[in-house]
Amino acid sequence: MDIVIIGKSPIYNLGFTNVLREKAKRIVIENPGDRSQAVKSRDVSTETIVIVCLSQMDAPDENLSELKAASRKYPKSRIVVFEIVSQRNPCQNLRAYLNYGVSGFLTTLDSLEVINDCFESIGQDRRYICPQAVDWLMNDFAAERESRPLLTKTEFYIARELSEGLSVSEIARKTNRKSSTISTIKKNIFRKMNTDNIVKLREKVLNSELRDFSQVVR
Repeated sequence: MDIVIIGKSPIYNLGFTNVLREKAKRIVIENPGDRSQAVKSRDVSTETIVIVCLSQMDAPDENLSELKAASRKYPKSRIVVFEIVSQRNPCQNLRAYLNYGVSGFLTTLDSLEVINDCFESIGQDRRYICPQAVDWLMNDFAAERESRPLLTKTEFYIARELSEGLSVSEIARKTNRKSSTISTIKKNIFRKMNTDNIVKLREKVLNSELRDFSQVVR
C-alpha cells in the first residue's frame, strides 16, 4: 500500500514513517494546505491510506476542514485520523470524525502494537478504532441510554400509528380511548423522542431511531 502522511509535526511524521516503512510501498509526507500534487491522482488507488495528523488544541471546525481537504485530494483513499490528545479527554472529537466517515482513529496515547493493528485491519479493508476509543463510545452510549426516557408499551404502539399517518381521533377509536388521552400520550412521545411534529417523528421512525426505544416499559 501507499501511505500519505499529512501533518504539521515533523516528529510525528517521522515516527509514522519509521513505524510503517515495512508496510508501505511508498510513504509521502505533506504539510496541511499543500496544494501540490505530491501523489499524482492517477497513482492513487483504494489501497492508498492517508494519515491526517490533528490536534485537540486546534478548533474542531479547523480539524474537520483538514479532513475534507484530504478527502477531496485523495477521494479514493481510506483516511486515518491520528490525533494529539490530552489524557483527560482523549476522545472528545471522535464522534465528529466517525460521522465524517474516517476508516481509522488513533491517538498519541496508543502503543505501537495498536498502531500496527490499525494498519493491518485497514489493509484488510476493515475499519479500526483504538481500544480506548471503543470503550469511550460504549460508555457514552450506555450513559445516553440510561438518561433517555423509554417509551411505554402504549406509547410505542401509538408512535408507530402516528408515524403511519393515523390521526389522534382515528387512534382513539382504534384503541377505544378518548381523543384527549391520545393527545396527552402524543405529547409524551414527542417529549421523549425530542421532536415537535409528525413529520419529524416519521423521519425518526424511517431512520430506525425508534428502535432505540424498543426496550419499552412493560
